[in-house]
Amino acid sequence: MAEGTNLDLILSTDYLSIDDEKILQEENEANKITLGEGISLAIQQEQILPSLLKSYSRPELEPNYDFRLDDETFDELSKDIDPQYWEEFSNATSLGQAYQIKQRILDSQEANKKLATLGFTGTALRLGAAILDPTALVADAVTFGFARPFIYANKAARYSKYFRSGLVGAGQASLITAPVVLNDPTRDVEEIGYAAIMGGAITSGLTRFMGPKNSYINDFDAKSKKLGKSIEKTNLKNDGYKLTDKGEKYFGPDKPVTPSIYVDEVDELLPTQGSIKPTKSNKYSPEEKKIVTSLKDDVGEIDLPIPKKFIAGDSIEFFDDAGRKVKRKVVSVSGSGRSVKVKINNKEKIISLDERSSDFINFKNPGYVFRAAGTNFQRKSISELKKQELEELRINLQGLKRKFETEQATNQAAYKDIGKDLKAVEYSLNVLPEQQVDDVIVNFFDRLDVTPNVAFAKARGDKSSVLRRSESPFMRSMSEKFAEEAVGNVDSSRSIITADLVKHNYAMTTETLFYKNYAPAFEKFMKEVKGKKLVSKYVIQDRLEFSNLVSRAVRGEIIDVPGVAEGALATRKVLKKILDDLKKEGVEGAAEVLDNPNYFPRKWSIGRMQEMQDKVNYVPFINFLKNSLVRGSQDLSDVDGLKIAKHIWKVVNTNKFGDGFSIDRLLYTTDADELRTLITDSADLDAGEIEDLVQALLKPGRDKATAVPRLRRRASFDENYEETIDGIKIKFTDLLDNNTEGLMGSYIEQMSGQIALARIGIKSRQDYTKILNKVKESYEIPEIAKKYSTGVGKKRKAFELETLDTIYKNIIGIPTEKNIQGGFATVLRNLRKYNYVNVFNQVGFSQIPEMGNVVNAGGIRAMVKYMPEFKKIMSRAKDGKLNNEFLDEIETLVSGTGSNRLVDSTINRTDDFAGVTTKVGKIEKTLDVAARVTSDFSGFHAVDMASRRLAAITSFDKLAMYATGKLKLDKAALKRYRNIGFSDSELQGVFESIKKNATFIEGGLTGRKIRRFNIDKWEDQDLANKMSLYMSRHIRRVVQENNYGEMLAIGTDSGLGKTVLQFRNFVITAYSKQLLHGLHMRDFTAFASAMTSTFIAGLVYVAQTHIQAIGKSPEEKQDFLDKRLSYLSVGKAAFQRSTYSTLLPTFIDTIKDPFGSEPLFNYRSSGLEINLVTGNPTYRLFEKGYGALKSVGTAIADDEYDFSKQSLYKLKAIAPYQNMLGITNILQYLIDDSDLPDKPK
Repeated sequence: MAEGTNLDLILSTDYLSIDDEKILQEENEANKITLGEGISLAIQQEQILPSLLKSYSRPELEPNYDFRLDDETFDELSKDIDPQYWEEFSNATSLGQAYQIKQRILDSQEANKKLATLGFTGTALRLGAAILDPTALVADAVTFGFARPFIYANKAARYSKYFRSGLVGAGQASLITAPVVLNDPTRDVEEIGYAAIMGGAITSGLTRFMGPKNSYINDFDAKSKKLGKSIEKTNLKNDGYKLTDKGEKYFGPDKPVTPSIYVDEVDELLPTQGSIKPTKSNKYSPEEKKIVTSLKDDVGEIDLPIPKKFIAGDSIEFFDDAGRKVKRKVVSVSGSGRSVKVKINNKEKIISLDERSSDFINFKNPGYVFRAAGTNFQRKSISELKKQELEELRINLQGLKRKFETEQATNQAAYKDIGKDLKAVEYSLNVLPEQQVDDVIVNFFDRLDVTPNVAFAKARGDKSSVLRRSESPFMRSMSEKFAEEAVGNVDSSRSIITADLVKHNYAMTTETLFYKNYAPAFEKFMKEVKGKKLVSKYVIQDRLEFSNLVSRAVRGEIIDVPGVAEGALATRKVLKKILDDLKKEGVEGAAEVLDNPNYFPRKWSIGRMQEMQDKVNYVPFINFLKNSLVRGSQDLSDVDGLKIAKHIWKVVNTNKFGDGFSIDRLLYTTDADELRTLITDSADLDAGEIEDLVQALLKPGRDKATAVPRLRRRASFDENYEETIDGIKIKFTDLLDNNTEGLMGSYIEQMSGQIALARIGIKSRQDYTKILNKVKESYEIPEIAKKYSTGVGKKRKAFELETLDTIYKNIIGIPTEKNIQGGFATVLRNLRKYNYVNVFNQVGFSQIPEMGNVVNAGGIRAMVKYMPEFKKIMSRAKDGKLNNEFLDEIETLVSGTGSNRLVDSTINRTDDFAGVTTKVGKIEKTLDVAARVTSDFSGFHAVDMASRRLAAITSFDKLAMYATGKLKLDKAALKRYRNIGFSDSELQGVFESIKKNATFIEGGLTGRKIRRFNIDKWEDQDLANKMSLYMSRHIRRVVQENNYGEMLAIGTDSGLGKTVLQFRNFVITAYSKQLLHGLHMRDFTAFASAMTSTFIAGLVYVAQTHIQAIGKSPEEKQDFLDKRLSYLSVGKAAFQRSTYSTLLPTFIDTIKDPFGSEPLFNYRSSGLEINLVTGNPTYRLFEKGYGALKSVGTAIADDEYDFSKQSLYKLKAIAPYQNMLGITNILQYLIDDSDLPDKPK
């Protein structure tokens, strides 16, 4: 072979004739690509990062190890594929993967063909791209050259399989080379030698320079070269080349290497190894053979031999669907000869002749091997499984069977496997096919086999990722339906509807519906009764007065006060809606509830109970409760009434939640276990007291068999009962919480959870208990139990179950924080509220960069289109409706549309657990009012409202443009719609409904705008509801709002954790919800959002800095601006404040701090440091407070100590609203203008 001959061309042209070569040259000239195109192709073909991206962009397909290609399909697949690559299809484990392989081969063939038109230049470009691969160079550096033979194996398609044996360690070789290898099936084993030689020759000097002088490394280099030469020599001889003496000397002695597709591990020089053949499923272990032999006479043959050739008329033996051996005549034979048709009961049946065909396996034998794909026990035999595992498999198979039947799947072979496996399980468990597992279990775990892994799971710590990494498939499946997922599924499949999503969307939209009508009623009351308007939202006593009047009106009392009737009507409307939805979703007990217009949720008022306790003696007060209870109940004796009254008194006074105990939940729960759980979770009673109360409440006449369900019973207490004690007249209603806003907020929160659980198949507490027990049982399955058997494993199991419990409590509206009414918890809660008032007064600036997401989610065209209507978008009419017709339509259907300010009342907060009658309660309520002021004047509510409403209207506009064909739905957009939940058929259905029902405003310069979707006219209201949920999920990402499942699993459920993480939860969640989600999408929208967000953040930072400088002296102002507005400072601030920087600046400065270096990032809008420790607001409050008090104390005690400007700034730092624009400018002007010294002397 002549020196300089292109080996690639020689091997690929198969000794072309002169005429052929001429034709090839002419074609090359005609199709010749440019040098730039060649460089681009070379990089795509040879470098690791592009290959990684290509690999990651492909959806992961569920493998089916029973998959076989028939002749017809193979002919279709191999069309246009070079025969030398046909063997690649043998690696396919599904039809989808086979077509993926075909497309990769076609892409690689096309790229190779184009590069070949450049001749030697193409080869040089490929070699250069491989050598200069930045990812490879970094890997080479950090591994001190260990990875080099693999990095530069740019022609080594099988390197990942032959070099895993260990000198690189921890799978490093396959990690580095696999991306290029797996994305180019046209690469062959003959290229390994070329790669190994080049890898060693080109970079041997780098090893000596970068790697340590280590004989192990040097020996590895030498062996890699030796291996490469052996492979290259073998390939040259196989291709008919004869080496010269010089060639023989160069390549060394023969050491043939015969790679096999079954070989996964080799020794250091990869000697010839035999193929490892797959074990047939119908072979048994010695133990299994003993069992099988003993049972053979009872059940017949274990399996039958599979004849290879048939003609019509031949007889064939096989097992029928009942497991009986039958013999039938062959009616016909398929063209491929792989199946035959027979007749059974005059019906044709296809018998597969595949070696794994279930037609020749008897499901009645313990040696039967399960073959249905998608279960945890595929390829295991009956004798290997315990009863518990067989029961789990039965549930799994029934779910699969139902899924096939529901979705009308066409893979009949897979469906047959499921059916036969199910028969085998049921036969083994000695049950009849019609004896189904509890439908609640089967229906809930219908996705047990297809629950996908979530993206970047190991790089996250949120609640969803913790549960989706569980070793229990039941826990993973439950998590998929419970907790919202921040990033998405690793296979880019659609995200299903979760209880977390439904609960939040329903709660927010229902509260919005309530306040749209309630707020105008309150405004009327304030204007006509109180003569106030401007500060109406901040006056607690006025709101409470109106709220109490409304509750009395709802219960039936005539209240002739302006606004009260309207407020009562708004309340009744929402209560009716909730009851209707409870019935619609099938929540247990709801169907029997009569529509009572005077019903109102009942809770004890802790404050009023404590006041009454101070006024009257214990014994007469307990008798008062007993008398009211006996009068309002049926068949309740005085003895039991007194016992219940005593326990209720203790339950209320030891209530762990502190927000008033629900009378209805306690008295109308009819299941003993549920009642015990309710009391245990809610109050501090011992086991004996709990059992006494349960027995008293469930006496004959109220037992489970005869009692009316909870939602039906409404007369346990006589609400009209009154009595005079010690000269004081007491009414039962005086003990109740009559705060309409607070009660409605709590009721909506709890009922939203019940509706959300019912939506995913949990209609009652009993249903949840069944499902939870099934999850707990799954941890005892031997294969799973051994993974949790260590100390760490046990803690992991406990943590998973605890995380699930907190998600459940959050859904049903129970506080997840323990002892929330305790003194320490109360102090921490008030500290957090004060911190908000103290430092969060410029938070609006930090929200504006999210507009980058808004612009790119809806598109610039849509933003421009709706900007002229910005005033309408932001305003609300006197009747509570939004002035934009479309936003008004979706506001009560889709959460996240900017109604947060409307529902953010100072007396409806579900996390407020003290009444206003105690000193601590008054302080807390005062802080709530102060926080409302901060939210309004910091710009938080204004920016939030604008962002969300623009995000909503532009996102729906984009959906409408796709529906009407104004925009083309590309793959990237489809991937994003799947990510938020749409199936392809659902998306198409939405498009059709929009085209049929939506009305538009034909615009001029700004284009067509949505008037209404007219969702109430859609034929498929279930589809409309799903669209609302999916779009809510989308909008809550665009303008970030945290779902519970997306939040950090550690620290978010304790008072101390909340305090440590205060003002960090948004950034922590953004790590998954923005950064990792953007990386998972990997499209232009993600890139553009990050860039736009950073750009806007920089502009906002510059504007904020100039505003902050107002009030400073000229010299201080200039110094301040010079320091804060340098190019470097603006750049760092823009990055830190962008939506996508998330935790990176925090980690960098936290790591730098112990070394005493200046913070690299210190640009939070709150003025707090970014360091994890010193940036905590409580830490800052105590640090600044200590300094301020020390200065004041020293100035008082020491006459020679001069109070200074520095001391005043310390006092300013701990004051409410100290950094609110306007206030902070005036304060710094007054301090700087004072005659005090700059520093104490």
